[in-house]
Amino acid sequence: MTLATGHPARNPASRLGLSRLGPPIALAAGVLGTFCIVAMSPTTLPGGGSGVAIATLLFLMASAAALVAWVSGRSPRGSGLTYWDVAGVLTFIGICVASTVEPNEMVALIEAADRRP
Repeated sequence: MTLATGHPARNPASRLGLSRLGPPIALAAGVLGTFCIVAMSPTTLPGGGSGVAIATLLFLMASAAALVAWVSGRSPRGSGLTYWDVAGVLTFIGICVASTVEPNEMVALIEAADRRP
């Protein structure tokens, strides 16, 4: 009965209307993840390493959102927030955070362990 009813939704999330909640949840998870890194950074990361960790986490979340958008095969042309939008926002924020990282912070993070032979 596909011809009579059109293209019915195959996954339960789209039938319940939850498929539109995915991109906002992914964006909120990315932003909340960065806030958690900032909150925990004084205890876990050496001085100044939080910017590097935040930028890395944002780039990883952006690549995951882009992968989901690519696999789902949906067109970015639509109303509302899409996974492509989430990937772009997280990438932009990651670039802004990465531009504030000082080279000395990277050196301190890499050489945090005592590497004497």
